[in-house]
Amino acid sequence: MAACAQIDGMLQGYIDGELKSSDRLLVEQHVGDCATCAMQLRRHQRFNVRMFELHAPYRLARDLAPSIIDHLPDMEHTPIDVAGLNWRAKHPDGLLGRLGEFVPVAAALLLVVLAAVLSYTWPHPAVRSDALGVVTHRQGEYADRLAAATGERSPALLKSFIDAGQRFETGEGTTLMLSVGGPSEIRLNEQTRIVVIDERRIAVEKGQVQLSVGKARRPFEVTTPSGDIRVFGTVFDVRVLADNRTVVTVEDGEVQVEHKEFPSVFRSLLPGQQVDVIPGSAVLNTLQVDVTETMGWARAIVANKDASVLFEEAVLAHSQPSQLTGGGAYFVATQGRPFDSIVLRWKENDALADRCAYNVYVYSGTNKEPLFSGRIPRAALKDPAQHSFVIQNAAAISEYPQIIIVQLVPDFSSGSVETQFEDEFNVVLKPQ
Repeated sequence: MAACAQIDGMLQGYIDGELKSSDRLLVEQHVGDCATCAMQLRRHQRFNVRMFELHAPYRLARDLAPSIIDHLPDMEHTPIDVAGLNWRAKHPDGLLGRLGEFVPVAAALLLVVLAAVLSYTWPHPAVRSDALGVVTHRQGEYADRLAAATGERSPALLKSFIDAGQRFETGEGTTLMLSVGGPSEIRLNEQTRIVVIDERRIAVEKGQVQLSVGKARRPFEVTTPSGDIRVFGTVFDVRVLADNRTVVTVEDGEVQVEHKEFPSVFRSLLPGQQVDVIPGSAVLNTLQVDVTETMGWARAIVANKDASVLFEEAVLAHSQPSQLTGGGAYFVATQGRPFDSIVLRWKENDALADRCAYNVYVYSGTNKEPLFSGRIPRAALKDPAQHSFVIQNAAAISEYPQIIIVQLVPDFSSGSVETQFEDEFNVVLKPQ
């Protein structure tokens, strides 16, 4: 499927009817599968309608072409001997005329030779098996990268490769876009600094980023001084303020935000919602906001076409996409009865060596309000004799819901092998 950055550059041409049929089909197939690009197409269409209505008072009421033609000066008519031209075309004389018969063949042969030479000598994109992505947009003068090992500073150039552990920093009036495997797009506003830990993990140290995350088997994780954010596929904005507050805004999909100081304090955000993670405060209040206004700064950051091609050919084409095989969301019926804990069970699996741990988040099935959280350690999942784990309910719940949602999120920093869980979990009721 075409990359979102490529489709974004074709949307206006699609609306204006300027694309050829193959490109129109490509756009229609992509927006049918990609909710983000479908939303962007609708925005373009609404904008065109508003512009049409805005300029209606200035539109010409009549056609000016006849008046312009009437005022053009008369041109002197020069007769053309059409019959003579046709005769000379059918009866070429002399050596030049006979050689002209071979011009089409010679031209075709020359084009074949030229294509072969260009194919051999044209610089092909370098393939970097260890590269996480490519810098696909740079606007402004002050954008640097800092090497992971030495901290050496160098310019973050367009079409340069991204390595694990590198820092990227923008100055005043400068924006960047990093395209990484997934594919995912990371847009950096001015005066922003981030660390690209790997293709599914970044740390935002200051400033503002917008992320368009492609779906993959691993959640995309964003860490900030005050919060941890996990998603599987969505569009959202993260802003780190001077006092280390973190403001998260969601445009599409679902985002889970967890307070770094209070791990039991977490929140699931839906489109149009925003949360402010304040250091020292165990409260996460959700607000409804205008995401167009909050995230409007990122609209002007569009991937360079040549850089997008380099990313697709040198990085994305050699990545190994895979589907999520363990974890996910489970619905557990409680009939509104108080319970002490949840018993999670998993299936037997021979691959025990590199099992990853799981973070467990429990929500009310009524309104998706967070209840409590826990963690299944890697040691429990590696033990061949153990096939269950108990998550204690440490929350003070005044009214128990009829159904709870248990969200399992694999922690791939602890291991790389997932676990196949049973389809049903049990709750342990409180004694009467």
